[in-house]
Amino acid sequence: MMPLYHQAEHYAIDDVIQDLIKILSVVTKVHDIAILGGEPLLHPELYKLLEWLSKQKSIEQISIISNATVIPINKNLEAIKNNNVRLRFSDYGQLSVNLDKLVDICEESNIPYFINKEEWVDMGATVKHSYTENELKKMFVNCPFVHDYIILKGRLY
Repeated sequence: MMPLYHQAEHYAIDDVIQDLIKILSVVTKVHDIAILGGEPLLHPELYKLLEWLSKQKSIEQISIISNATVIPINKNLEAIKNNNVRLRFSDYGQLSVNLDKLVDICEESNIPYFINKEEWVDMGATVKHSYTENELKKMFVNCPFVHDYIILKGRLY
């Protein structure tokens, strides 16, 4: 849970946009771009990314995946509301301390949302590991993002 990390870092929004420009230059359509990792609602400049994404004609849907631990600052909330962003809340039970408040905000603000009941899993770091081929295959099959592409620090995974 990102609010519990002591050395969490925010990525520079301009760097994220530059990475997305590269990706969008080689694809014709993105059905759903999901912003996740840690807790996107914590980023003080999330609104800049949402405003930029909403102007991209090749992106059909913008989603934010949240663990429902924080209420977004007003600038981010307004950008979610004004740019037709869908929120997906991961319901981690008692860890998702603001789920009810966030659902109320979505309903009051007419923000589309849905809730996934799931168990929190630490996804680990993106570092080189010494897994065997069989271990890697098992991890791949069980990965919740097996059908997704992920951009992280300028790399596409």
